[in-house]
Amino acid sequence: MIPLKAPLLLLSFFLLEFSLPLPAKPASGFETEFLNQLNRVRSEEKLPLLLLDPTLQAFSQEWSSHLAQEQKQVHRSSSSLIEFIKKHSYSYASENLHSSPQGNDPSFVLQRWMNSPIHRKNLLHPKLTHIGITTTQGKEGAWYVVWNGAVKN
Repeated sequence: MIPLKAPLLLLSFFLLEFSLPLPAKPASGFETEFLNQLNRVRSEEKLPLLLLDPTLQAFSQEWSSHLAQEQKQVHRSSSSLIEFIKKHSYSYASENLHSSPQGNDPSFVLQRWMNSPIHRKNLLHPKLTHIGITTTQGKEGAWYVVWNGAVKN
């Protein structure tokens, strides 16, 4: 027979364990492949390699889900980015957006951004250290991709 204290401890642990915030979801195949391809390009350009950041992942996921639900592509307000930077101790952040039926193909998305001077500049910013990139499919079938790059203090 188990003493009464053990089930209470187990129940307490169970309640504590499931009341804590959930950790960031593991990187998907899209996110990992995009990061690998982008880091190959950055390596060729003699730039530092980037890391996926759970905070940026959550930030990107929130916006790609919003865009997919609204079925439109629009950047966040600059005040929203500034607030995020201050709250999470980054010194710089940028954002790239993409939507298309091919938005779940990391090669396609990277190529589109590399062909756009402003998006390319964001991806190849020499001081970037971390990124978040997510993709969410909208009801109409298009994929909404949000990339956030940042310099961590």
